Amino acid sequence: MLTAVEAEAARISAEKDMKKLKDLAMSLSDDTDVSDRRDLLKLLIWDFGGQKEFQGLHHLFLNRMAVFVIVFNMEELLPSAPPERKQQCLAFLSAWFDAVSVHTVDSSDGSTAPIVLVGTHKDRVSDPSDHEAINLLLHEELSCKRAWRAGIISHQNGTVSSGRGLMRFFPVDNTTSTDDTIRELQLVIQREILKEKYVNATVPFNWLQVFEVLQEMGANGLHSVSLTKFQDICRECNMPSTRETTLEDEAQAMLEYMGNLGFLLYNSDASLRHLVILDPLKFFIEPTSRVMCAPEIHENKYTLAARKHEWKAYGNLKFGLLHPNLLQHFWSDYLEYVRELEVLCVKHGLFVPIFTGTQESVESRQFLVPAHLPKVLPTTASRADQLVSYLVFASPEILQQWRKRGYISVKEAKEDGFLPCSFFASLTGQLVAHSQCVYDMSYDDMELSQREVVISFQKHKFRMREMPEMNMFQITIQVETAFLIVDTILSVAAKTLASMTMAQGVKVSMTVPADGGKLTAGLTADGEKPMPNGYLVITDGEGGCSRG
Repeated sequence: MLTAVEAEAARISAEKDMKKLKDLAMSLSDDTDVSDRRDLLKLLIWDFGGQKEFQGLHHLFLNRMAVFVIVFNMEELLPSAPPERKQQCLAFLSAWFDAVSVHTVDSSDGSTAPIVLVGTHKDRVSDPSDHEAINLLLHEELSCKRAWRAGIISHQNGTVSSGRGLMRFFPVDNTTSTDDTIRELQLVIQREILKEKYVNATVPFNWLQVFEVLQEMGANGLHSVSLTKFQDICRECNMPSTRETTLEDEAQAMLEYMGNLGFLLYNSDASLRHLVILDPLKFFIEPTSRVMCAPEIHENKYTLAARKHEWKAYGNLKFGLLHPNLLQHFWSDYLEYVRELEVLCVKHGLFVPIFTGTQESVESRQFLVPAHLPKVLPTTASRADQLVSYLVFASPEILQQWRKRGYISVKEAKEDGFLPCSFFASLTGQLVAHSQCVYDMSYDDMELSQREVVISFQKHKFRMREMPEMNMFQITIQVETAFLIVDTILSVAAKTLASMTMAQGVKVSMTVPADGGKLTAGLTADGEKPMPNGYLVITDGEGGCSRG
């Protein structure tokens, strides 16, 4: 939508013609308040891929310092659209509203980052009455979301059947650049950005000097620098800015600020703190995508080399197993940073260290790549489930409300809960690692897929299934004493969530059906998958029922 503006801004910036760049920024709006601004506004645009494999990386770039343009195809929400497509589209939108809410909420006033909802294919869906119907459906399905109430930006000049009216989304014809709604969309986005606190915040002038140096280094093809080099640049730009702070402390503050703006990526963990990533896309996303993409679909010189030299290990990748030797080929142009890339992938749940043989054997150490697991379980093992429980997820505020009562309705879990994208894959990996390290279980004893897994803690066997349409995980247990399993899963889930989300985060709780989860009722027609209905009782922490 803004690619033409972005391209023109990049060209002007490269020519160092700052006057033209300012004129371009101001020309995007006829708003008096905006035109009076003499600040330089540059928009950094991130296009989040829709592939499920990369959803685990979204939380790296979701923060308050952004405007979110959520795009959907209006054809999928027409009254005549197939119900399955309509539900998929609404689920997609719901997940993004939840993600923006969780990652960008301002605890001081309850606001979230602005959201602009855009409906495409107006060339095919041009009737204003259809737009009205879609607008009503969106309101009915999404108005309960906090991000809708706190962050949605309305289309003030929408075209409705009676003339002009308020719309909650912007219908655009994405086949042309002359659609007036697209220009209005550009103006709205700029206006909303200029209202945000971070745009109007002041930073030391020295920081701008450092940023210019880093930009020049990035333009010359440098994707990262050492922390020592970064601090040297800060020193050369006359930091620290005040006598009250040290160079190291101010440099850390600048790294955090620029990281929130998406200009760089920095992690203070001991194994990563020596490295400042100037270009997260080039340094992290691109090499990671070589491993994450489906090998039978995506092919390049790196995958070809891996298949040629490590054909056996390459074949195991389709089962979710990644041998470290493959990374020497996937990341042949990043060999000096292989260790750092491994650590980043493990930290963000893309890789999970496991053993495929005895733990004493170094050769058996591999990575589980949850994104490459089969879509369904490879076998149809017989079930002997005796108990059922459910992991539910929500923001701290919502979960606290649930805990005060001690129970929640399934409807509340679906409407007010939040299931982080790709969390099932991340939790699966961590449970596999826990099963191996703590209980010395073999990888071969497990059954793993993208939506359902069977894992054992010694003789304590359980099945975990993702239920994204209900914002929960179902856990069915094959032993009568469930404490070990539920306690372990809850603990591992909480730690995994803490490593994935922002400070506001997401919290998790264990619940059971009102009947205690004895599996005496509630089975679906196939007798395979018990489903919750009615109310779920919280079993852990504040508000949790006693085990006595």
